[in-house]
Amino acid sequence: MKLRKYLLLIGLTAALSLSTVTSLQAEPEFKASLEKLRSQCLDILQKALASDEAFIRSGAVRAAGESEDPQVLPLLKKGTSDFFPTTRQFALQGLRKVSEDEAVRHAIKLLNDSNIWVQATALEIIAELGNRRMMSSIRPLLEAPDPMVRLGSSYALYSLGDADQLDVLLKAAEGGDAIRRYQAITYLGKINIPIKRSPLIRLLEEEQDDDIVIFSLKALDEHIEIEQLRVLEKLLGHENPRVRKQAVMVMGHLPVQAALSRVTPLCVDKDPMVQVVSAMAAFRLESTQCDEVFKMAVQHGDYGVRSVAARILGDLKRPDSAQLLVYGLNDPNSRVRTAAVRAVGKIGSPKMLSLLLQMLDDSAVVIRAYAAGYLLKMLRPKSGNSSVHNPPK
Repeated sequence: MKLRKYLLLIGLTAALSLSTVTSLQAEPEFKASLEKLRSQCLDILQKALASDEAFIRSGAVRAAGESEDPQVLPLLKKGTSDFFPTTRQFALQGLRKVSEDEAVRHAIKLLNDSNIWVQATALEIIAELGNRRMMSSIRPLLEAPDPMVRLGSSYALYSLGDADQLDVLLKAAEGGDAIRRYQAITYLGKINIPIKRSPLIRLLEEEQDDDIVIFSLKALDEHIEIEQLRVLEKLLGHENPRVRKQAVMVMGHLPVQAALSRVTPLCVDKDPMVQVVSAMAAFRLESTQCDEVFKMAVQHGDYGVRSVAARILGDLKRPDSAQLLVYGLNDPNSRVRTAAVRAVGKIGSPKMLSLLLQMLDDSAVVIRAYAAGYLLKMLRPKSGNSSVHNPPK
């Protein structure tokens, strides 16, 4: 079936609710067309994974994972044995979205991968989805040559019940190699116990390294509390725009009465990235004061600003997101188009189907793959059982 027929089909359903799209899948005249479209999307992902370019293969497995469709499991499993480490890493992360059982199974296989970031991803998956029986497989990695692997092993063991490993994470966050500190701070942010976040708050107050402050803010994120208002307010005036950017993002999680008057002035910050995230924070605080920033950002001269704006629009799901994301979908820069396609897919509204369909003809293979992945997600048959399976703890 040609694309124009798909567009006709989607034109009939675009304004309907997701539940109605699901019911239409049972109608013979729609079911056959939808299955052909799903088949086309799977074919796009398979061809992308067969590419000689590692970047395209890694994008293909990432797109497959974001589909959350059980039909992509063979692609993701194949990706875990790809020559390119980023493809293996993205395949593991994608498996987690489709089948937690398979994610844990393949994570165990990749515990001794040649790439430390693949190992770190495997350890994180086991930490958060595994069970105590897996501790014996992890413990030998405490003696691994690379400190990042040792740190990931401590996080996994702590998550599975070895409380003694917390001291390792705390010490790593406090000092030493910068990259190791970043990773330790990230792990501490994942431990959802308030008292364990006090070292991160102390870093916000005392740390002189801007990057450490930024990672601490990222780790705290939505767990920030009103008691940290003073230090956040100080960071909003920091000379480094990256610190201001992260501080205002965190500020958006505080109560409106405390945060809004401090956030909106940064919507006219001299740095455009700070302006965009300030508008995001203002929207989260249910204010329209910075709405004009989004229109500016999607047309900004810096492709990085346009790309960030697209990602944020996907997260916020504003009423005008579809209209603004059209700029990104037609952007000459492939990174911006990629961000826009992923944003459209995250929004997931039937009104976005026609936008994704047009991207199946994009000149970039990776963009076609992302469009295909999100179409699979939006059009997959719904059932009472989730496709994600949890292993017993």
